[in-house]
Amino acid sequence: MVVKISDPVKVELELFEKEYESQFQPNSDFLIPLLEYVNQEKGKHIRPTLFFLVQGLIGKPNLKSIRIAVLLEMLHVATLIHDDVVDDSFFRRGRKTPNALWGNKVAVLLGDYLLAKVLSLGVEAPWKDVLKIISRVVMDMGRGELRQVVIGTTAKQIDEKEYYRIIKDKTAALFQATCELAGLIANGTQKERARLNRLGEYFGMSFQIRDDILDLTGKSELMGKPAGQDICNGKITLPIILALKHASEIEKQRFFKKLASEKEIDTEWIFDFVGRKKGIQRAQAQSALFADKAIAILSTFGSSIYRESIEKLVKHDLVRVI
Repeated sequence: MVVKISDPVKVELELFEKEYESQFQPNSDFLIPLLEYVNQEKGKHIRPTLFFLVQGLIGKPNLKSIRIAVLLEMLHVATLIHDDVVDDSFFRRGRKTPNALWGNKVAVLLGDYLLAKVLSLGVEAPWKDVLKIISRVVMDMGRGELRQVVIGTTAKQIDEKEYYRIIKDKTAALFQATCELAGLIANGTQKERARLNRLGEYFGMSFQIRDDILDLTGKSELMGKPAGQDICNGKITLPIILALKHASEIEKQRFFKKLASEKEIDTEWIFDFVGRKKGIQRAQAQSALFADKAIAILSTFGSSIYRESIEKLVKHDLVRVI
C-alpha cells in the first residue's frame, strides 16, 4: 500500500474541501460563472496540506482552523489569476484562464474579490496575529510580482541575488505564512514559530526553483501551463542565470538577441543553450541546498507521521503530485 503525503491529514483536507466550496456560493447572479470557475479550479492544495501537517509537528491539527486553510488556498488562487493577466497566459491546467474567458478587467477584479474574501476570513479568525501575518504576506507577494515585472524589462541586470529576492517574496512568503500560521494555531512558542517560518522559506525557495526548472524541462500537461512560457514572457529564472554565468560574452550577446527578437522567441535554441551550460543541473543543486536546510529544521522537531510526510514533500520529485 502506497502511503500518500497527505494521508495523515486526510480528514482535515476533506473538511477543507467542503468549506472551500461553501465559500463560493454567489449572492449575485452575475457572480455565478466567475465563482463556479474558481471553485472548479482543483489544484494540488499543497499549502493546506502543509498547513495541517505542520500543526502536527507541535500538537494535533486543529479542526477549527479549516477556514485558515481555505484562506491560504484562496490567496494562492488569487495570485494565480493576477499572474495570468500579467503574463498574458490563456491556459492553466488545461483550462482557459479568467482573462482568456472574460478579459483582463474582469480577471483582475476577480482576483481582487478573492483577496477581499481572504482578508474577511482573516478578520473573522479567533487567533491573534492571523490578519497581521496575512497582511504581511500579501505585501511581500505584491512586492515580488512588481520586482519581477520591473527587473524582467531589464533582463541583463538580473543575477542570482535579485532572483532569490523575487522568489522569496513571490513564492516563499506564502509558504512562510502557511507554516507560521500553523505554529500559531498549534500554540507553538515564539522560537518554534520562528523555526517554522524558516522551514516555509527554505521549502518555498526550493519549490520555486523546481518550478522554474520544469518550465524548461517539463511537459505542459504536468505543469498546468505551456512549457517555456516564462522565457517567452521575458522572465529570467535560475537555470538561465546560471547558464549565462558560465557563458562567453559572444554567447551572452546571442542569448539576449534571441530574447529581444520581435519574432517568436527561439525557445529551442534557448533550451539547448541552457542544457549545454548545465543550467538545469546547477539549478537542481541549488534547489537541493534549500531542501536540505528545510530538512535540517524539520529534524529539530520530534519524530512523527507528520514530520515524515513533510520530509517527503520537501524531497519530492520534480513532478509534484500529492
